[in-house]
Amino acid sequence: MKSFLIITLLALSTLNLYSEQRWVKVGEFAPEPYFMQLTCVDENNCFAFLISGETLHIYKSTDKGDNWVDLYSKVVNSDNISKCNVIDNRVMQFFSNRVLYETVNGAISFDPINIESITGVKNNLFYSYKMYNELFGVGANMENFHVTTDKWKTFKTGLYPDSINVGLPITFLDSDNLLYYKDVSEFSILSTLFIPLVTFYKYNITNKEWSLYNERPAYTPISNTPIQVNKIEISKNGVFYAVGVKYLPNSIKNDYILKSIDYGKTWRKLLDKESDSAGELVQISFKDENHGIAVGNWEYWGKILETKDGGYTWFRHSLQTELMCDNPIITWAGDTPLFAASECGVYRLETLSDVEMLNSNEKFKVYQSGNNLEIAINDPTNSTYNFKLYTSSGNSLISQGLRSSYGFVFEPVELIDLNNGVYFYTITKNNVVEFHDKLVVVE
Repeated sequence: MKSFLIITLLALSTLNLYSEQRWVKVGEFAPEPYFMQLTCVDENNCFAFLISGETLHIYKSTDKGDNWVDLYSKVVNSDNISKCNVIDNRVMQFFSNRVLYETVNGAISFDPINIESITGVKNNLFYSYKMYNELFGVGANMENFHVTTDKWKTFKTGLYPDSINVGLPITFLDSDNLLYYKDVSEFSILSTLFIPLVTFYKYNITNKEWSLYNERPAYTPISNTPIQVNKIEISKNGVFYAVGVKYLPNSIKNDYILKSIDYGKTWRKLLDKESDSAGELVQISFKDENHGIAVGNWEYWGKILETKDGGYTWFRHSLQTELMCDNPIITWAGDTPLFAASECGVYRLETLSDVEMLNSNEKFKVYQSGNNLEIAINDPTNSTYNFKLYTSSGNSLISQGLRSSYGFVFEPVELIDLNNGVYFYTITKNNVVEFHDKLVVVE
């Protein structure tokens, strides 16, 4: 691998923020797996719930996802099985045909709890169902929902208001209050400053009362631009992340990521960047307050974005065609990210070489990653820029378009077959040079 050096008037320190990385397939699983859950209690206790044919399988890894053992299998009706729940390395649950199955011995055996006989729901299957911990759970159908805080020994029934879509709460605020997501709006304070508002409603179980969870500020909506949130993730330290897509005129879609540090009361926009032909972002997971990964649906070429500074800059992983599958899931085995997608399997992220920061300012950042340059442009207008690389005599070698974004999202520029020597590059917008530097290539 060649080394690339940037010559500037000021000496720049080398900062190993990212690495040249590759997703490596691990484990052997049942054929054509549909992954329902991939989660890790800690780095040595990871579990994968998947459907193969009409059989549910539960796999476990004790080495950061490198090897997997099939712990449990059961023939089920795959159309009526809900998302599984892992409390710890011994207590796990899954829901099938209105029956909650629970293990307290690490998936050696499961005992059933017949929810239908408790709730009296006979003609309607639960439209959705989730246990939020060992005791708290919600089952919903098209008409109402049922809440338990004692693993269905008792329950209470609630009705949806017109303002809430049928579905499950995001979380239990406490043992007597549920938090429901409604929608996202954007409000304009200045012509270039847009503030996101994620609207939640709170439901009090005892009083059966709905109320607005976060107050609506007195701002004017910029438009009726649809924003679809595909996933709201609550990290271990209580920080909320929302990931999805913003639909713009002329069939343009923007990747969209938000963050809240006050349990969903107020939000900050981390990413608002015009998407390419790849699928929209559907999952996000953070290892800690700084290091997180967002993944898009790989059905249409897909994407994986990674941040190590709490979402203020994002690095886009190079495309791996073997990961082009639907229903992506991302989680962490300690410090190791794990990725799963239906029919593709499970992959671990492995480091190949360090990435060095070469040059940056408030608008542009340039990194080295193997034989690539990684370039990010912080410009919320989602404008088109052009990167050009020249020889010392002025001959053009490479020309590539780049899209700016709200925040820093790195895009690769492949540098191949460069001989040792001095090169120059420019980044222009509307034929005006906005960033330039020297590039020295040495073996």
